[in-house]
Amino acid sequence: AGLDRPARPILAEAVEELARMPKPAPWRPGIGLLLLRALLYPVGVATRVIRGISRLTRKRERQMRPLTITSFFQKRFAAIVGNFFRWNPAKKFARRYIVPRVLPQMMTGDQPTQEMQAVPKILQRMAASPRQIVVGPWLSEVGFELLYWIPFLNWVKTYRPFDPERMLVVSRGGAGIWYQNITKNYVDLFDFFTPEQFKAKNADRLQENKQKHLALTNFDREILKLAYQHLGSKQVELLHPMYMYRLFYPYWKSQVSSNLVDTFATFERLPAIDTSDVAGELPRDFTAVRFYFNESFPDTEENKLFVTRLLQTLTDAGDVVLLNPDLQIDDHWEMTIGKNPRIHSVDHLMTPRNNLEIQTKVISRARAFVGTYGGLSYLAPMYGVTSLAFFSHREKFSPQHLELPR
Repeated sequence: AGLDRPARPILAEAVEELARMPKPAPWRPGIGLLLLRALLYPVGVATRVIRGISRLTRKRERQMRPLTITSFFQKRFAAIVGNFFRWNPAKKFARRYIVPRVLPQMMTGDQPTQEMQAVPKILQRMAASPRQIVVGPWLSEVGFELLYWIPFLNWVKTYRPFDPERMLVVSRGGAGIWYQNITKNYVDLFDFFTPEQFKAKNADRLQENKQKHLALTNFDREILKLAYQHLGSKQVELLHPMYMYRLFYPYWKSQVSSNLVDTFATFERLPAIDTSDVAGELPRDFTAVRFYFNESFPDTEENKLFVTRLLQTLTDAGDVVLLNPDLQIDDHWEMTIGKNPRIHSVDHLMTPRNNLEIQTKVISRARAFVGTYGGLSYLAPMYGVTSLAFFSHREKFSPQHLELPR
């Protein structure tokens, strides 16, 4: 049909034949099936509700607003009270009798924030879960990692007895040695990204989320897929830096005292490390030095002259080991330092994958650390090494970061 015989008449006859056929009786389910549907209907509704609540709970957790029955009724009650005090007589009464009594009490100390209430609840749920926990990924500055993130994780492990085997830290540059008190399970981002890729993707993240890691970004999600592959499962908990950042944010903005950090951070020395692989490359006694330019220590002739004279003074007293890696990973501008027989370099030991690990091992063996304020200047005291750091523009960084280590 269609070649030696027209197909249209055949199709028309088939349609007419189909039209002449009697209308089929509608299919009706049996009594047993109807009863089964009736029995399963509540189960289906309950399952759908539970899935919806679970998704909403996770979403609100990431917003630092955990969903609880108590919070539900508190919000409804607060809405009723708020509407009541829109009534002018109630508003006047509050201004006259309530505010004068409550305000002085509020000014005497730090008031609990929503984050202060949310973080413990999130950790309680994680502790009760059997799932593995991805800790990170850490994508921000070294200074914040050492001064806030790791102390926060130290507190997390004292708040609830998390099994180290459940935890997987994600960071970069060989920083895993800083987390040995947390867990020995570590994934390094430079096993998956080149320095150029990392820098470009992190720049995109900063466009999304600025420097502080206050929310999940596309780069985070890409990294989490790698963590899922490493763990062999997507069913994991996520202890993300955004919890720490949002918890401590009021302190950085001078809205509360350092009591907030003291409450949710535990400061302790980092565990001892094996430095035998670098010992042969280092003098017996030396000062570790790392100077670089940033906003608080800009690239000026005055600062260059200061570093030159300081290095001369240090080399007059002994050997110096420079920690300026020839890597372009962050937004710091490395400075060029002249040659001197008492100045030693470890550039040949460093790669993107191990640069923080090598610098840490060198600092832990040094008599002292001298360099630009920030980053590694916080690391030296964590190994019992004296740290002397310099800046020339104090207004370019938050004074809280300087006061806290003291």
